[in-house]
Amino acid sequence: MHQQYDITLKDIIKDVPVNFLKLLTGFNTGKFIDAQFPDVRMRLPDLIIETPDGSLEHLEIQSNNERMLGRMYLYSGLIFNQHKIMPHQTLLYVGNAPVRMETIIRSGDNIFSYKLATYGT
Repeated sequence: MHQQYDITLKDIIKDVPVNFLKLLTGFNTGKFIDAQFPDVRMRLPDLIIETPDGSLEHLEIQSNNERMLGRMYLYSGLIFNQHKIMPHQTLLYVGNAPVRMETIIRSGDNIFSYKLATYGT
């Protein structure tokens, strides 16, 4: 039932007048992109700690300069979705090479970041 309702609403919105599109996006035109995100991978964050004040601390430990920004962003959403609390996130870098990982995404009104700490470098 809900899926049919969603499909109907999507079809209606895709046929909206230009004025409504401009109100939503600031643009007169746009390309609608159909998206689905099926995923069967098991996600295993390194450590999640619930502190006495009820907040969540998420710690990832990394020994090389992987692209962690997207993974940390995904983990924050998954943790929030399951626990209804946005976690504080720290990536602990224990590698020998200089750190080159990005820690912040800024896109319009959206900002995501995590803290980067180093150990032994």
